[in-house]
Formats: sequence, C-alpha cells, structure tokens
Amino acid sequence: MKKKFHWLVLWLLGSFLVGGCTPSPAPIRYGQDNCAHCQMLVMDAHFGTELVTDKGKIYVFDSIECLAWHSTASRMPPGQVHSRWV
Repeated sequence: MKKKFHWLVLWLLGSFLVGGCTPSPAPIRYGQDNCAHCQMLVMDAHFGTELVTDKGKIYVFDSIECLAWHSTASRMPPGQVHSRWV
C-alpha cells in the first residue's frame, strides 16, 4: 500500500511540474521593449503583439504587421511557434 501511495505522490508532483512548464506570454513593457522586427520602441498598448516559441522564447512586436512580416520572413519553422498574442 505504501508503494502505491509513493507512486501516486510522485505522479502528482510530476504532473504539477510538467503542467507549469507550458510557454505563455509575458507582459509587454511599453516604453522599454523593442520590436523584434523593426527595432522601434513598443509604446502603444493597442498595437503591441507577442510571438511565443515552443521553447518559451518571447518576441515582442509594435504592431500586427511586424508580427506577420516576421512570421513570414523569418526562417523559424511553423512547428516552433507555440502561440501568437494580439
């Protein structure tokens, strides 16, 4: 019985640790972050976007046009993109 309990505890801990590792967006620091495509300072909250890779790297853009241009012009395979946030 103790062995089953130990395995259950290990399984639950593993589930929580792995479940917390999914890539997610970070808050854009307006007035501090630069656009990954055009290098302009991201200033307006109405236009800021993010691209998150499956490894958790976050690219910040100052407009949806820069996000689209970066997505089509970069050599990043589509399978590496986890999500895009507008």
